[in-house]
This record gives sequence, structure tokens and C-alpha cells, in this order.
Amino acid sequence: MKSATRQHSILLDGHKTAVSVEAAFWTELKHIARSQGVRITDLLAAINATRTQGNLSSAIRVFVLEHVQRQGSMAVSTTSQTYSQTLRQIRVGKTPSND
Repeated sequence: MKSATRQHSILLDGHKTAVSVEAAFWTELKHIARSQGVRITDLLAAINATRTQGNLSSAIRVFVLEHVQRQGSMAVSTTSQTYSQTLRQIRVGKTPSND
């Protein structure tokens, strides 16, 4: 059985990198970015800046899963709050390391 995982080349903090995620996660990530009015690269930068372990591909899956769970339960986790703060900083042109 073929994997539905696809590699995506992205630019984060001026560095080119690649992430491998399943099509369903990538599609949902694009929907989240669109619904929040941000570019997918800004969303990925916020996810990358707030991840505490694992690689970026795993962090993307966890972020999407938590987002979908919040949609059902409206529970807000500490990770989500940290992510939201980081995304606000990116929107105003700050980087998390500037704090």
C-alpha cells in the first residue's frame, strides 16, 4: 500500500527545509491558515517556534489534531495559547526570539 505522505519544500526563518505530511493534514493546515487570515508560511513559523519536541512534520500533525479537537470541544490547551501568542507576534512583524 502506498503512503499518502507528500514532501513539501518551505522557507522558514530564511532557511529552506522540507516537511513530509499526509495530504489530509496538509489540506487541513491550509484551511486553518485561510480561516485565521494568515499565510501558511506564517502558520508554519508559529508551529515551528512553539514545538517542544520532535520534528516539524510531527508538530504539524499534532497542531492540526489539536485544532480539530478544539473545534469539537472548544477546550484550549497551553500549547494552543502559546501558539496564538506567537502567531500574533508574527502578524506584527516580531519573531518569538525578540521577546
